[in-house]
Amino acid sequence: MEGCVDLMEIMRRYQEMNAIRLRLLLAIYARPRSTLDDLEQLTGLKRNATISNLRVLEAHGLVAKQRGRKMRYRLTLMGEEIVKKIKTAKATQESQSSSVKS
Repeated sequence: MEGCVDLMEIMRRYQEMNAIRLRLLLAIYARPRSTLDDLEQLTGLKRNATISNLRVLEAHGLVAKQRGRKMRYRLTLMGEEIVKKIKTAKATQESQSSSVKS
């Protein structure tokens, strides 16, 4: 079982990521247990870019591999927390943006 998630650690890791890695996290969140082929299709990335960025996400403890007939990727607890925070921040930003326009 993964331990308690420290908010400061989540934010530090979130700030280190780039847009491509965020796209991968969001794709895995949208389709848990994604294969490499799934992630290429969902993100539009080429295979080498997908693999190298997944390795970085795995090294940061945000993504884990599930071995089987095909390698599948899932978010760790920390990865899930980051995606939830991104979605909340985006919803808040959209809400504020629409209220300013009104």
